[in-house]
Amino acid sequence: NLSLTNIERIKADQIKVVFSKQSPTLPTLKIEGYSGNPFVAETSTKIDSIIFWVMDKELIHRDSLPVTITYARTNMNKVLEDTTELHELVFETPKARTRRKKDEEKTPGFNPTFEGNIKDGVIPTAKLLLQLPSPPLSVDSSKISLMAKTAKDSIPHPFNLKPTANPREFNFVTTWKDSTTYYYRFLPGAFQNAEAVENDTITGKLHLAEKEQFGTFIFKIKNVPNPIILQLLSEKGTLVTELSITSDATDTLTYIPAGKYEIKIVSDVNGNGVWDTGNLIKNIQPEAVRFYMPLPNKPTLIIKANWENEIQLDIKKILSN
Repeated sequence: NLSLTNIERIKADQIKVVFSKQSPTLPTLKIEGYSGNPFVAETSTKIDSIIFWVMDKELIHRDSLPVTITYARTNMNKVLEDTTELHELVFETPKARTRRKKDEEKTPGFNPTFEGNIKDGVIPTAKLLLQLPSPPLSVDSSKISLMAKTAKDSIPHPFNLKPTANPREFNFVTTWKDSTTYYYRFLPGAFQNAEAVENDTITGKLHLAEKEQFGTFIFKIKNVPNPIILQLLSEKGTLVTELSITSDATDTLTYIPAGKYEIKIVSDVNGNGVWDTGNLIKNIQPEAVRFYMPLPNKPTLIIKANWENEIQLDIKKILSN
């Protein structure tokens, strides 16, 4: 059964909502007596827990917030229905200790950080994610710069910040080149949070990871009967990347970390780019899913640093097994 297991104001600017299992819809929250929506939702992968960030400074500094939540739950007839509840959510901000003047600390800036170990280099085939402590109230890209420096010159380099499903995160998108060092600068005001705190001046450099430290998969794909989705999975089953394929082709995947992998083939008959589970009432079967087996009952592939692994994929044969 689907039910609300907890709603709590875990910090002055955060309300956490937890369900007994995955919810098919996102709940809605409202503040009694407040017009508009002061929340930005950050969901978990399965939408069984949600953080609602409070984006209004005046509300953040209130000790108590009267919140109505509307959500789907299982009723006595085992049917999902919407229900609305009122909760008084309390958070008392700890009182600041009296400090001597010389001991006073500067308020931390609202500073972004790059995810992952960028010291080892940027992998150009992967997303370079920029994360903030909370969702930004404003973003000013004009206060962000990227310079590309080679042995010959140093010039401004174009980039884009693209929002992701996580409201605290951006995809830092640009074109990367070998033998180039990139210098980034974030000036104050590039990011500002709900309490009008800006980022500090932040500088750093980026470079491409050494290609020789990674492997390459070359897929020779033939006998494609209909659109398919080819997924490269890690040894633990995590999706590394996927390709949508509609006809015979050769596809190359570079910058693959050394390790063990599997290839999953989804017969995407309707070409919608996702695996369809079928419909029992309409007598529609789930779309076929198969694993490529380089050896009988052994789907594992191995890639090593500075290796090229060329694989022949007969899709019709794989799907028929």
